[in-house]
Parts: sequence; structure tokens; C-alpha cells
Amino acid sequence: FSIFTTVLNTLPILGKLGYFAVIVIALVVGTVCCCFVTAVAYVRYRPLIAFGIIGLALGIWGIVAWRLNEAAENSVQPTFAPTAAPRLSF
Repeated sequence: FSIFTTVLNTLPILGKLGYFAVIVIALVVGTVCCCFVTAVAYVRYRPLIAFGIIGLALGIWGIVAWRLNEAAENSVQPTFAPTAAPRLSF
């Protein structure tokens, strides 16, 4: 990942934010790979528990994907032009 952080270090603030983004992405990818390998290995010894864990992980992934899709749909809805406030006459 050093090539990405080196390119991002051309601007100091971009370098710090880019480094943080690389760390977060690496953490997520590493965790997913670790869980997958562990679940596949666990199928040999405790298949019912392993399939339950895989089902739970897929359920969590489905909920996250659903919420991200819903947020993306809500963010592209058109916004209306502001209207003038009613004038009060006394």
C-alpha cells in the first residue's frame, strides 16, 4: 500500500486522510478474509455452527448492502427550490 500513500503525500492533508482511508480499507478486507478462511476451516469440525456463522455474516452483509442502497437512492432525489416566506402585515 505504500505506493498509494506516497502518491497521496504530495499534499500533507491529503496524505493523512489517504493514509487513514488505506488503513480502514485494509482492515475491512483483512477482516473479511480472516472470517472467510476461519469459517471454511470450521466447516470440517462443526458444520452446523460454521454454516450458522456464515448465515449470520451473510445476513449482516445483506442488511448493510440494503441500507447503503437505500441511502444512495435517497441521496439522488431532487431538491426543491426554496420558497419565499409569507409576508405578515399588521
